[in-house]
Amino acid sequence: MSVLSTHPRQLRRWHLDWPLLAIYLAGLATRAAFASLPRVARWDEAAYLTIAHNLLTGRGYSELMGAMDVHQPPMVSLLAAVGLALRLPLEWAAAAPAHLLLGSLVVLPLYALGSALFGRRAGLMAALLAAFYPALAVHPLYWGTMTEPPYLLFILSGIYATYRCGRALASGAQPWGWAAAMGLAFGLGFLTRPEALIFLAAMLGYLGLLWLCAGPPRGRRLARLAASGALAAAMMTLLALPYMFYLHQVTGRWMLSGKAGTSMDIAWAFVNDSQAMHDQAAASLDSSGQEIMWLSPEAFDVSISGWILEDPARFATLVRQNMIDSWRELFSQELFQPWLWGLIALGLFSQPWTRARLRDNLLILCALAPLASLWIVFIETRFMVAYLAISLPWAGAGLAHLTGWAADTVQPAGRGKPAALHRGLAGALPAVLVVAAMLWSGIHAAQDLMPHLPFHRVEAARWLAEQTPPGTPIMTRNAETALYADRPMVAFPNAPWEQVLAYAKARGARYLVVDEWEINTVRPQLQQMLAGDAAPLPGITLVQQYEHPGHTIMLFRFE
Repeated sequence: MSVLSTHPRQLRRWHLDWPLLAIYLAGLATRAAFASLPRVARWDEAAYLTIAHNLLTGRGYSELMGAMDVHQPPMVSLLAAVGLALRLPLEWAAAAPAHLLLGSLVVLPLYALGSALFGRRAGLMAALLAAFYPALAVHPLYWGTMTEPPYLLFILSGIYATYRCGRALASGAQPWGWAAAMGLAFGLGFLTRPEALIFLAAMLGYLGLLWLCAGPPRGRRLARLAASGALAAAMMTLLALPYMFYLHQVTGRWMLSGKAGTSMDIAWAFVNDSQAMHDQAAASLDSSGQEIMWLSPEAFDVSISGWILEDPARFATLVRQNMIDSWRELFSQELFQPWLWGLIALGLFSQPWTRARLRDNLLILCALAPLASLWIVFIETRFMVAYLAISLPWAGAGLAHLTGWAADTVQPAGRGKPAALHRGLAGALPAVLVVAAMLWSGIHAAQDLMPHLPFHRVEAARWLAEQTPPGTPIMTRNAETALYADRPMVAFPNAPWEQVLAYAKARGARYLVVDEWEINTVRPQLQQMLAGDAAPLPGITLVQQYEHPGHTIMLFRFE
């Protein structure tokens, strides 16, 4: 939030950019206000918090008892460990460092990108949009991962470093610092979500296109380009290596991500909108009958290419559906609201497309190219938010044009401060209206999403915390139940009941927590659990039950 200014004696010093600082603080306050609303850490966020808790208590990088985790990248777990070490509540332990601290810093690379491509006013407007837009300021609190805010910060910072590296290569300046910054940013992104690798590849492609578009002589430029790309890749590899060594230590295989094993079966489940298929892919037992596929070495025997070759028609269906879903997400209210598309169109077409402007916009176009990589897996709104953030410099340019038009439209009589004040107020009006629209939309989003949070699982966790000794293993499908109870979590296999009992006994599970929705939707073979008897299935006894609208949560004790 500072820029270099020149002292009269030609000494350089830093001074604060006050408008940018005000936007940053406003974004931070907005995120803090929404994070203060009642919330439950769930899904992947609960998994990251569980891993962080186990790290701090000496149980290693694990979520489920009996196995080290290879599916969750380490960044959010490490951030959550900081939050837990500071004794923050569970709702804040990951959200405070990931969403409030790093999420609010997203305004900085967007300001830098917007200013570099379209001018300072466009940069400030892009930062303003990043500070308040609901998909960045509100929705990450309810998506259940907390990966999006830090991931966006690292990816956008890498894109800006790429821009500066390209300018240095074009002008003959030294690009090495910016090339290293590229690798550092995308390396941190990789530790948050592995697909950051694809963004690095896209940005190296952008630098290659700049080299192709440059006039001769190209030989020396090619050498500098290759050296810059190698430096960026080396920096990213340096950051990724400790995690890759960890994966090799746990699995015995060299891999970039532990998600590769069951990822395509899970992707197929998402495309078919089937929770039952998803549960079957992750929680069914392997050929030994002793471990769920999520934790089994057998999960890594199936490669992505092997899955594709097994049934090419199925893969074609997956890609086609993902293309349809991505197009639908581009026009969803949760991401691209209609007025935002208007600002993007204004930013794109309010100025003539000169050669220099085309070169600058090529950066954003290349940064959007990794969207195609989602077509071979699956589409979720939270995956698409990266492409929303990348498009904000265009929207910022559109809003800057609108504010300039409003200021020029007001031509008050006279001169001096009153006339300047009138023009300033008129120019600020579009930005004020946009901020009001974003806040209104964010409030309504929170009101709509909050009732869907699993508060009933926290109630069950409270009973477990009060009625069971510390360290009592709990079998459940939901990490939040064990997390809020502060009890070790045992996987709940998708298997016949006899095998579930054997799995629980082998891992010392003492209680089982199930939700009526889980049985009806993903475990129909266990329908007898809903019979209402104290002992609906052999080996368990019903000890507590909570009724909630749409959910009945039951707690059983293993005998």
